[in-house]
Amino acid sequence: MLIALSSFLVGRTEAQVVGVDICACSPSVYEFTLDFFLTCLDSNIKAGEGEGIIEFDCSVSPFEGGNVTDLTPVAVSSIDILELDQEVKPLATTTRFVNFRNGDKFNYTSIIRDPTLINATSVPKGFQLSVVGRNVLDEALLMIWIISFTNDCDSFPILFEGESIGWTIFVSQTS
Repeated sequence: MLIALSSFLVGRTEAQVVGVDICACSPSVYEFTLDFFLTCLDSNIKAGEGEGIIEFDCSVSPFEGGNVTDLTPVAVSSIDILELDQEVKPLATTTRFVNFRNGDKFNYTSIIRDPTLINATSVPKGFQLSVVGRNVLDEALLMIWIISFTNDCDSFPILFEGESIGWTIFVSQTS
């Protein structure tokens, strides 16, 4: 189910030096709370100059097509997390098959937690979350969001407690 929105991310890799030109400004550990009453329109992450995030995008749709009108889940059955490198290639992927309800929490440990894995190409440029849920009529839903980091060494933290995107609220981070 991993879906990379690679055309969304813009990156440059030539002559960049880790810790000088580009930094891992993303958290090393993310913690989220699911809130099924939020929509992509409720997203309040700050993006733009000086924010550490270039841009973000979010969408919710029927997972299997069809005429689904209720895009509010009552349960989540899987979560895919994808970190993208400076060349917009997958760095790390995690899939969790879960039985989450509204209010449940989950976390993710980034590749940057292990400094031996980081070089000028492998500093995360993007973070994508894909969540499969089911509405009250047992119809499958897909929520995907993606954020693109500036990798500016002066931008940290970039996500703050209470910011939300799609069905997720950012709870905490570890640098």
